[in-house]
Amino acid sequence: MAEARRHRQDAGGPVLRGRDRIPSIAPDPPRSARPCATPAIPDLRAAGKRSGSVGCVVIGSLVVSLLVPESHSLKEKRQVVRSVVSRLRQTFNVAVAEVDDQDTWQVATLGVACVSGDSRHADEVCQKVVRFLEQEAEAQLTTSRFELVHL
Repeated sequence: MAEARRHRQDAGGPVLRGRDRIPSIAPDPPRSARPCATPAIPDLRAAGKRSGSVGCVVIGSLVVSLLVPESHSLKEKRQVVRSVVSRLRQTFNVAVAEVDDQDTWQVATLGVACVSGDSRHADEVCQKVVRFLEQEAEAQLTTSRFELVHL
């Protein structure tokens, strides 16, 4: 034992024990060499196959501009926008945010997003949002731009 201790001291310096011991700092092994508890998820899109657990994600993106003609201040405009945003979220279960024209009295630009597993469903929801905004009494729909993103 004493010989082994002496050999370690000669090879790498003094032997440290307990709290004086300095842990060795070694670089992490590459990801491919690490043991993994869960198997890697195969890229099914590249193989052209689909599994029940891995599906297509479709994002329906809608940007709309609204005119609030009865608004004479930012406070009045924000009250109308807050009301419209709240009703869109509750009615259609979509994500909505005011994305531009925050400092203009009578114009509001809203971004609406719908996430779905089916492009037809995302398209239907966004078209219903546009129809809802066309019937809105407090604000007039001036422009809308729709896009589907497949992931």
